[in-house]
Order: sequence, then C-alpha cells, then structure tokens
Amino acid sequence: MLEGIEQVSRWTVLKIAAVRKLMEETSRHVRTHLPQVYSHELMQVLFEQPYCRIGSLVERGIVKRQTASVYLKQLVDIGVLVEESAGKEKLFVHTKLVRLMSVDSNEITPCSTWMRSSPDRKLPSMTSLAGPSAYPGTCMAMGRSASL
Repeated sequence: MLEGIEQVSRWTVLKIAAVRKLMEETSRHVRTHLPQVYSHELMQVLFEQPYCRIGSLVERGIVKRQTASVYLKQLVDIGVLVEESAGKEKLFVHTKLVRLMSVDSNEITPCSTWMRSSPDRKLPSMTSLAGPSAYPGTCMAMGRSASL
C-alpha cells in the first residue's frame, strides 16, 4: 500500500512540475507575441481552470469587458486558447492544459508550434462535456474539479 502512495505522490509531483513548465512556456509565448497583453494576473487566470470566460478577467479587475474580449481573442490568434460557444457565452479553452491534465504523459507541445494548426485544436468541445469525468484527471490532480 505504501508503494502505491509513493507512486501516486511521484506522479503528482511530476504533473505539477509539468503544469508549471507549461505556465512558463505560455507566459514566455504571450510576452513574446503580445507584450501589451501579458500580465502575471492574466496567466494565473488562464491556469486556474481549463477554460476562461470574459467575465473571469473582468471579475478579477484585470481589464474591462471589451478589453477582455480583445485580449482573449488575441490569445486565440497566437494559439494559446481555442474559442468555443456555450449558449450565449463564449469559453476560451486552454487546450494544452486540458491535454496535459487528461493524459499520463507530462510532455507539452513546444510553443514554437502553437501558432500553426495543431492537434490540440481537435479536442472535443468543452460545451459537450458532462463534467470532469469526460476528461479523466482534468484538474483533479490538483484537488479541484472543473465542471462547466
């Protein structure tokens, strides 16, 4: 039993390290391509859940609604996020975070390929998910579920 706990602990530590690496890569990518958009607070919001809403940036006081919409669409343009419709609302999905949290592998897609068409963009729509079980492990490794 202790061996199992040790294995899960190691897996969790490696997954957290991979999330941190993805956050560093994302930050570097945004600073390079959208320096006027980059802020530490924005990066924090992008990594709290596998998706972001315009309201998420407004509620945090990062930017006003119109600017939030522009920023998130610019992040889509540089391959950080993918825009999905959820009824009247738009979700901006961080597909690389979703993929990282839903597979055992801790490999991340190099940011040099983000602006090209990538397989990350082919993930099932977040609006079709029934909850965290549709992406096993999504945010659960960090002790949080991510339901829409």
